[in-house]
Amino acid sequence: MAVISKKRTKLAKVALTQKLEETEKQIIVSHGQAKPTHLAEGNFLSYQYDEQVFIHGGHCTELVDSHIVSTAHSALLITILLEGTLSFGYGDLQFDLSAKNGPQGVVVNIAKPANFYRSLSRNNQMCKVNILIKPKWLQSRMNGNDRGNLFLDIHQAFYRLELHQPLIDLVNTLAHRESPKILKDKVEIESLTSQILAYVLAQLPEDCDKGNSTAVDTPDARIEDVISYIETHLDHPLTLDKLAKKFSMSVSNLQRRFKQALNITVNEYIRHRRLAIARQHLERGLVTITEAAYEAGYQHPSNFTNAFKKLFGVPPQAIEKIN
Repeated sequence: MAVISKKRTKLAKVALTQKLEETEKQIIVSHGQAKPTHLAEGNFLSYQYDEQVFIHGGHCTELVDSHIVSTAHSALLITILLEGTLSFGYGDLQFDLSAKNGPQGVVVNIAKPANFYRSLSRNNQMCKVNILIKPKWLQSRMNGNDRGNLFLDIHQAFYRLELHQPLIDLVNTLAHRESPKILKDKVEIESLTSQILAYVLAQLPEDCDKGNSTAVDTPDARIEDVISYIETHLDHPLTLDKLAKKFSMSVSNLQRRFKQALNITVNEYIRHRRLAIARQHLERGLVTITEAAYEAGYQHPSNFTNAFKKLFGVPPQAIEKIN
């Protein structure tokens, strides 16, 4: 399994997905578009516990060639593929897994919000499990000498899993479970998840592949909530007044704490994140320059071009030309 940066063919862009149950099968459809598109169908497991651990998985058939664009928040992310192929990425990391020669898995640490990408291939039959663990759940169980401390401090740190048969058997059992509705089923799924985590965390490296990873100084809890809100509302109007009111803060207090935490103003952060997303969409051939400008909140492409060049040192036309 390689971590690569590759040129993508132009695919339909999907901002969010939602699951719909239809009798004994489920369909994942696009959300937020004028005409929803069926993306995949199959049997899916979706469950969370302690408000900190999230399990998603199952087996499905992807129905279209498409590309999902979303936001990943701070978490330890475990992906194990049992069948088929799976292409996804966080920020600058890109993973292409294939179970042709056996199951594959990867563990990624996201220490701050990052763009999430997921490619779908028509007729790809896949079976996988994703486990997402929020930092608080892990930190409450760690001590000062735990080697996981270093790994969890590094944004986009990752390692490849060695999938021995006992671990594969646990993942396969979990992948074929339905979303639990009664206490017994919930406890069984939590038990399976805990056993998988024990194998996964036992492989935490002393050192790790870091790609473009950087150490992250975590901002105060309130500002971290502000960042998460911004990341999930970048396609909506965001003003200082609205954010301050949302988090019961004065505008001046919000500005001061945000600048202390990130050494950047709120408006600069919003502008940079929108431009960064626009750049990555251009790099992946998902949008035209005009579409990227509107996505980034610019009504005039010329203003977008000037802001883009000032931030990245090259105009968007240079990015588009490469693709």
